[in-house]
Amino acid sequence: GYAGSQVIEVVEVPKKPLAWILALDIDPGYGVWLDPPLELVDRELIAMDIINSGDAKIRWGLYVTRKPALIELFNDYWILHSSGDLDGHSIQSIEIDNKRALYTFARLKLEKVAGGKASVSVFVTWL
Repeated sequence: GYAGSQVIEVVEVPKKPLAWILALDIDPGYGVWLDPPLELVDRELIAMDIINSGDAKIRWGLYVTRKPALIELFNDYWILHSSGDLDGHSIQSIEIDNKRALYTFARLKLEKVAGGKASVSVFVTWL
């Protein structure tokens, strides 16, 4: 009925690609973590596109962990996987090869490093 709930059982994690919008036209200001963290453990490859449609340069950092569960997000057990700067009106593609199941979760941090307006979208695909 209205405002009701439904219980479902997931028998198997789907093995086809799954898409996710992690951010849509945000200005990261002086630093923002894009949460929730992305689960990686059941996927072999994760592809991510960072699209900066604004004028400002941004800096991105992709962090990973091997912790089996996330009890607290803000701790020091995040390992820098890759990072870089992205000019305005540019796209950066990132891939995480997880065939050996080395990582369990990933987080992306964005910050504006040059003046102007930043407008960032992030699209993720689990393969």
